[in-house]
Amino acid sequence: MWCCRFVIVGLSIFSSVAFADEAALEQRISRLERTLESQPLVEMLRRLETLQQDVQQMRGEMEQLNYSIEGIKKRQRDLYLDIDQRLTALEASETVVNSVKNGVSENASDVSSGGGSTTATTDDRKELSEYQNAFEILRARRYDDAMIAFKSYIESYPNGKYTANAKYWLGEANYVTRRFPVAIEELNKVLKEHPESNKVQDALLKIGFSYYELKQWPEARANLQRLVNTYPDSTAAKLARKRLDQMDADGH
Repeated sequence: MWCCRFVIVGLSIFSSVAFADEAALEQRISRLERTLESQPLVEMLRRLETLQQDVQQMRGEMEQLNYSIEGIKKRQRDLYLDIDQRLTALEASETVVNSVKNGVSENASDVSSGGGSTTATTDDRKELSEYQNAFEILRARRYDDAMIAFKSYIESYPNGKYTANAKYWLGEANYVTRRFPVAIEELNKVLKEHPESNKVQDALLKIGFSYYELKQWPEARANLQRLVNTYPDSTAAKLARKRLDQMDADGH
């Protein structure tokens, strides 16, 4: 009998404690619900969701913008290559014509017998063919193969008509493939060995851009500023100014 009373009392105490814990839990849940229903927190959550949506939209727009920029760069590079090729072909035609004219004026007998001027013209065409072959490989974006082809041309024609151009495009191929130290080395050859070449401006620009990619800010600024100072009205100088402005804005 005493034992039954003890059990009943124990159960009563346990029930009271359980009821108290349940009541406390309900109070905590009630406070939490009131907190969640509070207007400031709801507004904060709403703003957070809106912000997340804006970020996702901006990321999408950035991806689209980057895609568009890459497309523009590709079209500009293709256009530049096409113009360079046309100019090279025009220069080659003038060289052949001049060779023939010189051969006629210096020795008419050589022309009639297929002598000196014909040999000069053949050599010019062979040189042009090798250069154009390397150039077409570059246009096809086979950059490693283009490097080999331009090196071969330079070795065959160290003083050739297109040697300065070949050295520039060799540097350009390294720049496009992000081999910036090698690009700088090759492009500097244009500056040192062919100071009168029309590729000097572009070489300076790409040297500056290469140093920029390497985050070597003083070297980048020095080459870009040299370009602006030396060729202020050139297209390359305009691109250099834009990069210099960007460096200023970024604190570089």
